[in-house]
Amino acid sequence: MNVSVGYVKQGKRVLIIDADTAQKTTEKWPRQPKRDVINVISCPINEIIPTLAKMIGDYDVVLIDCPGRDAPAIGNVIQLVDLLISPTKPTHLDMPELERLIRVSRAKLVPHVVVFNEGSRETTLEIEQLRHQYAGVGPFTPTAMRHFQQYRRAYARGLGVLNLRGEHPAKANFQRVFAELSAAINNAHREWVSAQ
Repeated sequence: MNVSVGYVKQGKRVLIIDADTAQKTTEKWPRQPKRDVINVISCPINEIIPTLAKMIGDYDVVLIDCPGRDAPAIGNVIQLVDLLISPTKPTHLDMPELERLIRVSRAKLVPHVVVFNEGSRETTLEIEQLRHQYAGVGPFTPTAMRHFQQYRRAYARGLGVLNLRGEHPAKANFQRVFAELSAAINNAHREWVSAQ
């Protein structure tokens, strides 16, 4: 959701496909109608390709929120993307499932990047240990998304942290994360275009 707001601030037309039918976080996002320049649709994984085929030309950026597990149909979706972005909590419990998903991405020759989500000062050392222990799962964004209340407050108001007025630690944190993700996406897209 915050990535979509970052692209809207660049003047892009954004479609979010919420394929995480169990969690439905994006679909539940309380967007305010006057600021609603992001189209969010809910769609099961096995219907993404036909749904996207009807809408792809209407948007500059398409973000697909898939379940964070290796679902059978996810391989078909991964083949569509310029970059697989894998947000994960910095815990040893979440890394093995992520590792399986990354294997699917690599088998499909799709680049990926891992973003640690809900990091804190207490998890800084653990994040570094996880980066080292799971180096084969990377690359990782240099900046982890921190666990700030502003993320929840912005979500409750139908905003991204980049929409908040003034300076906030969460806003500064996400500006860095968004810049790193944008660079990774642009790199992946350039590589895809040159391979064609």
